Amino acid sequence: MSPRRVTICGRSGIRRAFTLLEVLLSLALSAVAIVAVQSAFGSAFRLRQHAQERVDSDLAVHRALQIVREDLAGLLPRGGRFSGELQTAAGSEIEPPVGAVAISPDFVCTSGRVDAWSPFGDVQRVSYHLVPSGDSATRDRFTLVRSVQRNLLPVTEADANTQTLLDDITDAVFAYHDGAGWVSDWDSATTRTMPVAVRLTLQRADSEEAAAAQVIELVVAIAVGEPSP
Repeated sequence: MSPRRVTICGRSGIRRAFTLLEVLLSLALSAVAIVAVQSAFGSAFRLRQHAQERVDSDLAVHRALQIVREDLAGLLPRGGRFSGELQTAAGSEIEPPVGAVAISPDFVCTSGRVDAWSPFGDVQRVSYHLVPSGDSATRDRFTLVRSVQRNLLPVTEADANTQTLLDDITDAVFAYHDGAGWVSDWDSATTRTMPVAVRLTLQRADSEEAAAAQVIELVVAIAVGEPSP
């Protein structure tokens, strides 16, 4: 039996009112609509946040690779007053960060920024290290850092500036091309030459899934020859 609509008589005439069932039904429909809209907005917000995090991550990778590219592209030829030899087995003249592991030899390049606030030129000594993560939950991850020494003729021991480049690194390897293939070590004092190209391979863990890894590879041609006798 369908509910009867209640009629109310007043001075202005007969007015029809909603029954309790109709009011409850309209409230239920409104609640469903509000939940649907809220869910749609929540999904859109999460999608936007995920996209922004991905963009920020890609920008960080691009920035780090650009710095490495500029350093390697500006590599000075061996035998100069500042550059010396490129030797992966030699000790570092740059004091590394605490707990850091060197992944590159010291090399001198022309990537230094010349400005009015720094007394040094564009020639600087650079080295790359991996610093372990201080979080026990991510102890298998490292931070790629860049150590820079601007003063190449110090009166006393010169300090190095440390720059953080990229987080969540699981492995980083430099390789050197001798014209025939890639080798993991280089000694310009023995080969009497500089490598034809240098390659940096990074493995970066996904921030959302520890098992996933992003492999990043950068190859930079070395356009320096032997110094004139």
